[in-house]
Amino acid sequence: MSLLFDGSKNVTLQEYEKKKNEVVVERESMDRLVMKFLEIEGFKEAAECFRSEAKLEKECVEESVADRIEIRQQIQDGDVSGARSRVAELFPAVLQDADLSFQLRLQELIELVKGGEVEAALDYARDRIASEDMPERHLEAMEQALCLLAYDDPALCKYRGLLDPSQRLATASAVNTALLVHNKQDPLTNLHQLQKMMHWLALACANSEENTIFPHAAEVLRWFQQAAAE
Repeated sequence: MSLLFDGSKNVTLQEYEKKKNEVVVERESMDRLVMKFLEIEGFKEAAECFRSEAKLEKECVEESVADRIEIRQQIQDGDVSGARSRVAELFPAVLQDADLSFQLRLQELIELVKGGEVEAALDYARDRIASEDMPERHLEAMEQALCLLAYDDPALCKYRGLLDPSQRLATASAVNTALLVHNKQDPLTNLHQLQKMMHWLALACANSEENTIFPHAAEVLRWFQQAAAE
């Protein structure tokens, strides 16, 4: 399924298109690629619906998949405290990671801010997050969250992005990745790997001293740049 070319010569656009059109990707292979992505990312309902529609056999998954998916969903629903308690109960070693533990506490703080619980947010930041040996990056992140309290309408604060659903998703993804690693699973799906390969290829072509041209490389690179900015 690879596009094989003779590295000693340039390949014309016509040759490239011909080679590309000769590649046959089986529908089942594509379906399993998507299926694995949904399972690893913890989208249980979407995965089950897709499995049923694609008529794929259910594969063996790690025993803790249900717990992992539930923890992720709790965070995405805003129940960060409940998710943290569940992680502490089932996977206590995961919380030994200082950055992950801080990210969960920061998300708890953000949820208090979103709920307009000013005093509770300040108390939580003082009692549960702040410390004398707090890393500068953690202190800065906490201060950004607390800045939201200075506005009657937090949407006017330059750190309003912390209130977006994407912030919950980022925290949920970080925890999901940590749990996968804890269970000795690769957190990167084949779909992620393909994205990284395409990104590398686009960069390699763009930086080539020989002015190598890869069809659609500019569009691929621009897509990754926009995704990173978001």
